[in-house]
Amino acid sequence: MKFFSSILALLMVFSMFVSPLSAFAKSEQEQTLNKTLQDESTLQVKAAVAEQLKILEGEPTLHKELEGLSGNEDVPVIVHLSEKPVALEMGIKKLAGDELSSAETKKIKKEVRAQQTFVKKEMNVNKISFKEGFSYDTVLNGFSATVKAKDVKQLLTVEGVTLVEPDVTVYASERSKGAFNKKVDGKFDKVVKEEQDDAVQPLMDTSIPFLGIEKLWDEGIEGKGVKVAVLDTGIDADHPDFEGIYKGGKNFIPHTGNDYARDRADDDASETSPLDRPEHRPEVNERGSTFYTSHGTHVAGTIAAIGNNPYGVKGIAPKVDLYAYRVLGAYGSGATSGIIAAIDESVKENMDVINLSLGGGSNAETDGASFAINNAMMAGTIGVIATGNSGPNRGTMGTPSTARLGIAVGNTTNPETEYSAEVSVQADGFNYQERVQLMATTFGQDIHEQLTGEYDIVAVPGFGTEADFEKVDVKGKVALISRGELAFVDKIANAKDAGAVATIIHNFKDGSNAPGISDVFLGDAFEFLPSFDMSQTDGEKIRKAIGDGKGTITFTNIEHNQSSGDEVNDSSSRGPSTPNFDIKPDVVAPGTNIMSTIPMYQADFPDATYEEAYSRKTGTSMATPHVAGVAALIKQANPTWDAFDVKVALSNTAKILNTEKYDVFDQGAGRVQPYEAVHANLFAYAIDTANNDGETVENLKGTVTFGPQSLEEDLSITKQILVKDSVGNAQDVKATVDVIKSFGDATLTIEKDETNASKGEQLLNVTLTASKASTENGDEFLGYIHIQNGDREVSLPFAADFGGEAPTAIQDMALTNTDLSFHEDVKSTSTLTFTITGDVATNYIELWDIMNPEGGEYGDGYIGYLHASNALAAGSYKLDIDGEYKPWAANEPVQTIPDGLYTIDFTALTMSGNPPTIGDYVGPVIVKSTKPEIEGTVEDGKLTGQLSDPYIAFNEELAKYGMDYDLNEKLQASYIVTKEGKEEEAVPFEIEQDGTFSVDLDVTGVTGVVIHVQDAAGNQQTKTVYEGAEDRVHYQINHEKLALEVGETTQLTVTEVTTHEDGSTVEVDVTEESTFDSADDHIVTVESGHVTALTAGTTEVTVRYEDFTQLIPVEVKEPEKTEDVVTYAVNKKSLELGTGQQEQLIVTEKTVKPDGTVLYKDVTDKGKYNVVDNRIATVKKGLVTAHRAGKTQVRVKIPGEDTILVYLEVKEAPQDIVTYKVSKKDLSLGVGQQEQLVVTEVTEKVDGSTTEKDITPKTKFSVVNNQIATVKKGLVTAHQAGKTQVRVKVPGEDTIFVYLEVKEVPQDLVTYELSETNVQMAVGEQKQLKVTEVTTKPNGEVVEKDVTISTTFKVVNNSIAKVQNGLLTAYDTGKTQVLVTIPNEETTFVYLEVTEASEGGDGNGDEGEEATPGTFTVTEAHIADDLANKDAATVTLDIPTNQEGTAVQFSKEIIGEIATKKKGVTFTYGDASFSMKPTVFRQLSAAVRDDVTVSLKEQVAAIESAVSATYILQLEKGIGEAAQQFNKFTTDMDITLPVDDSKVANDQEIIAYEKNTDKTYAATYQDDYITFNVKATGEFTAIQ
Repeated sequence: MKFFSSILALLMVFSMFVSPLSAFAKSEQEQTLNKTLQDESTLQVKAAVAEQLKILEGEPTLHKELEGLSGNEDVPVIVHLSEKPVALEMGIKKLAGDELSSAETKKIKKEVRAQQTFVKKEMNVNKISFKEGFSYDTVLNGFSATVKAKDVKQLLTVEGVTLVEPDVTVYASERSKGAFNKKVDGKFDKVVKEEQDDAVQPLMDTSIPFLGIEKLWDEGIEGKGVKVAVLDTGIDADHPDFEGIYKGGKNFIPHTGNDYARDRADDDASETSPLDRPEHRPEVNERGSTFYTSHGTHVAGTIAAIGNNPYGVKGIAPKVDLYAYRVLGAYGSGATSGIIAAIDESVKENMDVINLSLGGGSNAETDGASFAINNAMMAGTIGVIATGNSGPNRGTMGTPSTARLGIAVGNTTNPETEYSAEVSVQADGFNYQERVQLMATTFGQDIHEQLTGEYDIVAVPGFGTEADFEKVDVKGKVALISRGELAFVDKIANAKDAGAVATIIHNFKDGSNAPGISDVFLGDAFEFLPSFDMSQTDGEKIRKAIGDGKGTITFTNIEHNQSSGDEVNDSSSRGPSTPNFDIKPDVVAPGTNIMSTIPMYQADFPDATYEEAYSRKTGTSMATPHVAGVAALIKQANPTWDAFDVKVALSNTAKILNTEKYDVFDQGAGRVQPYEAVHANLFAYAIDTANNDGETVENLKGTVTFGPQSLEEDLSITKQILVKDSVGNAQDVKATVDVIKSFGDATLTIEKDETNASKGEQLLNVTLTASKASTENGDEFLGYIHIQNGDREVSLPFAADFGGEAPTAIQDMALTNTDLSFHEDVKSTSTLTFTITGDVATNYIELWDIMNPEGGEYGDGYIGYLHASNALAAGSYKLDIDGEYKPWAANEPVQTIPDGLYTIDFTALTMSGNPPTIGDYVGPVIVKSTKPEIEGTVEDGKLTGQLSDPYIAFNEELAKYGMDYDLNEKLQASYIVTKEGKEEEAVPFEIEQDGTFSVDLDVTGVTGVVIHVQDAAGNQQTKTVYEGAEDRVHYQINHEKLALEVGETTQLTVTEVTTHEDGSTVEVDVTEESTFDSADDHIVTVESGHVTALTAGTTEVTVRYEDFTQLIPVEVKEPEKTEDVVTYAVNKKSLELGTGQQEQLIVTEKTVKPDGTVLYKDVTDKGKYNVVDNRIATVKKGLVTAHRAGKTQVRVKIPGEDTILVYLEVKEAPQDIVTYKVSKKDLSLGVGQQEQLVVTEVTEKVDGSTTEKDITPKTKFSVVNNQIATVKKGLVTAHQAGKTQVRVKVPGEDTIFVYLEVKEVPQDLVTYELSETNVQMAVGEQKQLKVTEVTTKPNGEVVEKDVTISTTFKVVNNSIAKVQNGLLTAYDTGKTQVLVTIPNEETTFVYLEVTEASEGGDGNGDEGEEATPGTFTVTEAHIADDLANKDAATVTLDIPTNQEGTAVQFSKEIIGEIATKKKGVTFTYGDASFSMKPTVFRQLSAAVRDDVTVSLKEQVAAIESAVSATYILQLEKGIGEAAQQFNKFTTDMDITLPVDDSKVANDQEIIAYEKNTDKTYAATYQDDYITFNVKATGEFTAIQ
């Protein structure tokens, strides 16, 4: 067996199999299904979105590094939540070819923030102690926090939490101390790590001309108007090179506890200063990093320094708008949570480019930081990230540079200048004269002037530590120092501090290259002395010659050489990224020995100056801002390009470096060429297939990957490249191949595809061929494809691994059953089988809608998937199709496959890349879970009618493709006749292809005809033509049970209800003729139905009339006595307002009465109010007015009570104000009455408009005293007299209370009904809205009154329609709402849509046929409690509903027990109920004397006047096949059916209708239910 994880919440299991492939043929004249394989680019974008949806919508996940934690240690985490953030929604919209509107953006942010508030409240409720950090709503939805180790796993139990990952520490991507440049063949292209050696300090004065930036400046392209944010250690804003361009910043490093010596403002992005260091923290940590920082200032200068210095130091884009986000604090480190917060803020602030010269996470693409970068790119913010400094091995890069959509940057060298001089030493007859290389020089100084003349030379003992220099005098002299123990730069610094003018550092026995020179180059810097690199041999000779004395030294014939640059630094981290094997870095840029700005902290040290505030640093941190600066220049020159256009321009135009030394995982596309990238007009995209419109789709990766290929046989594989030329003729392009690593006779040929060409575009076929050969690990075929058009050229790298496998393919894809039903009672089974010949990465099994090939979330016909995973091994598989799928649409849970016509498609990215994607499909697959609609009549010896079923429409669609079928294969029809009470054998009959039928039928002696249809998916439907019916009698008592207090009295009333054959009913009060007996006269007495409570206890009253008997349970209680308890609460715990906005606080007094009743009173006027900082806001009588941005608190003081604090945040921009209201503030009901509460969310927009939304289904309700009343989904039901409150709990809000009084005497219930709540009109049409006041009297009488004239109507958008006295007139197409305000009632609304022309429908539903009913067998366990309960007059059975009906089976023993106990039986079936009183059930038992089957079923009513569903009731003697149907019984049965009140007309009476006999019955209609009596089975519907 093979098990693999899926994005679905359920586990899918594939197992090995072998099965043939099924296929469908078509003729040449027929259409095709237009099914083209999804291209690689589209599949990758789907995968990028799905990676996040997997986390957002999947099961809650704990990062592996957080598993198994316990104890009270604080653990920093990042908590991801399920609502999708703004940027991800932007990406999903873009994938579908759409954009996110500002209104949608606001709505998403509101939902995200509401969820975060809810989760944090739940954490408090669950006693999860946490300290909140940052919150995210744009590039992620979630927040950072510090929690106890023992509570980490408990976070997964909080609703909405999807992923908890560690808040990883990230570092600036600058090379650490101990790394240095090593020269190879006269070029400084090797950077290696070695203990006790120096960090290479960063070269900016040479990278500007090297990259050709001046040409762009001359054209006025300097980054003007482009917003660039540097996410780093901060910035020294006082540096003169940022004058006029620095626009501000933000701080994301919390100064909490004792980590820092002082606090910091949120908008203070300055570097960490020496004054920030508390005494207990070291100046230099174990990583060799200083507490104070300079990295961010250096990076910012590389991007944007304005050149306000004499050294030629200037940024790439000196006129950008520069912003600094401090995400790295002391020692150049920070938390991932702060970095994500800064990316989030960057998108909100509409940054064009963000620079992240930092990293430290693992090589993974599915962490929070990578998601944030991906989402930022999709939102339009260009993310440029350093790969890191852990090279030169493959796969050494780390997050967030692994983000598949970001621009990852590697580090290359600039041209470097190296000096040498002839060195002459003399000492006591010793003469030395050799040419020696300098490893370091002083920036800004003339080395010839520095080394003119003769100097003393002194041998420094040891290795040049501070203590070693204390033993000698080197002031004004040259220091001879041995390599070892500490870094070169520290030796130079110690010599400089001791007064030396130059140093000679010689190698030692343990040094690399010993006994030769160290072969090190440090470059130039202000802090360096001229320093020479001498061999161990020569150094020890000189040291021995001068001994403890001294010699003299001179430096003559100083010369210099310059390297060519463009070498990939060994320290630069390499790709690929995992798990998707993306080529990284994307590009490389100069990052070695970069001279740029450094801080002097003038804000803390006023005397500091900036003349020498420049230094060199090395690392991908220095390369990255070069690319960020170039991206800013591209954006200025091409403002309409999006983030991906910029990325492609950088890659396509890059210079390919030495391919003998560097492959695609070293350099990516190559070293950036700014001028070419800015002016790019020729682009090349590697593509795989056409999309389903027949047009090719761009692949933004720009690489041609053949992946692993097997040479067990001759190989030939073709890929395609799309060339786009915006200024020339693309058909003139020429292509050449540069092979940098060959194998055997492998060849790459390129030919033009003349069938797909235009002036602006040309398709190229790229074919790799190779002969059969033996291969071994490392056999590869690598190179670059060059595409030229005139003097313009672009390049794409390619790669093939001949140690790999044959092209991956999918084979033998088949489905065992193509007609499926997924109704809960008709579960089809089908198994998908297929074989894949190679391993695949991202893979989907999707549903494609044949009826809507351009539908689905992404407009490609795919509605969702049955399976998705990141990897699947080669092999044969099967998938059981169980009816569940995951929609591609946002926020949709796993759900049942809707009825429709589909293909099931498998698509995957191959691991080998050969080909990049594979796919196949099976179909057509019909999913149909409804029953056929049957219309039929028997007249003049013929059975005629019509079947309405989706199989008919499906057949019409499939006929277009030559796949139509005989409808009788899918719908099998038969009829059954009943004669002399017996059903005869079913007779099959044929139906026409349009569903009509006509059958000869002799109806002589026939008492009934039933039509039965079963479809190929297993759904069944049965329809009876006609049957009879009789009168019946039943009895009602006004109370089913009594709850009294000592001293209370109440009246029992018995009513006899007779329902005649014509449906009319007669009610007679038979209370006087009835007898009443109390089981315990000490507790209650009863006389003529009048009950008096005497003492506390429980008993029962027996009511008898003729054969009717019913037990009434009675409970008597003593009144409770306690003191009133009074507390106070404010309606808001926190407020968020914009400047100038207001909001009212409401103070409520809660009183708990001795009897448990809770009362609430508005005491806002009694309170005293003030604001802690009244500059931010003021308050008067609870009305808060916001004045300026800031945070404070509102004090609420109730006399004699503690002060209540309300937290207030005022923002610059006005905020939406959201409040909630309930349709009733107080209720007055009589016992047994009901009333519906409606909860409305009211949003006051910043523009003054107001929107309302019914959120009743999302609201939780409860009653304080549930003995007085209960509530379900807002429907309040009164049970006994008393006072209490209904709690109304809106998620994330304080509870709202509705006062409730229940009286013994039933009250008039007053409700209001709108004639329509959803109105559709055509332009120019008029329609009258009508408001009816419905008063239900205690006796059941209903009085209706038209109150339209006293109602106020208003159309929200009166350009679409206008209204006067309820008369709507449509003026223009669109959607809006009509606000309807009834005096003294809450405002409600009507949804209105106006179209160009009225649209109608055929009225046909999707009902299908009926299959064999489900079975419910009544057991002892079902009836035991009610039989033992003396207070229970009936046995209540809750029957599970089933679309095909439910057969309730009673054994004769069960029937006997119920009859012996004199109990009735009530069947609840959905919202309907069928009640047999004790007399009815005893008579039924006596008449049958056998097992009994009661069949119940609900189906859509086919009657135009119906206001309810149709409920079918059948009785059978016996169980199973031996059962015999009988339809009549001697005593009435009570039936209660739910009514759809939206279909009820105010001026018509509701009655019951029996379909088979065409009879009507009088019915009682109350609270959306009708109750009536019958003496026969049948098909019952409420009609009007």
